Amino acid sequence: MNSMINMDYLVLNANDPSGNVDTFLTKLIDTVTGIGASVFTLAVLIIALCIIFGSISPKNIGKWWTALFSSIAGAVIFFGAKLLKTTIAGLFNGGAQ
Repeated sequence: MNSMINMDYLVLNANDPSGNVDTFLTKLIDTVTGIGASVFTLAVLIIALCIIFGSISPKNIGKWWTALFSSIAGAVIFFGAKLLKTTIAGLFNGGAQ
């Protein structure tokens, strides 16, 4: 029963004075995308440094480039979600304005 009360609290967003779910979702999306974008950007930097300064055998260089482009794609997805956070949060308000 206690977990159900906590879920109601989360869904209804009782800690927000306006009770606006959009505000809660915007803050949540902002936090998650900030963490994801930071992690993928750090991965891009580390992989790029390994490619630049590492002595990678020609047999393994394709794996490093694949990892680099995959990390770039992940960063682009998270940065895109961060730019569109109000639109994404608006999808869950049930059409209410």
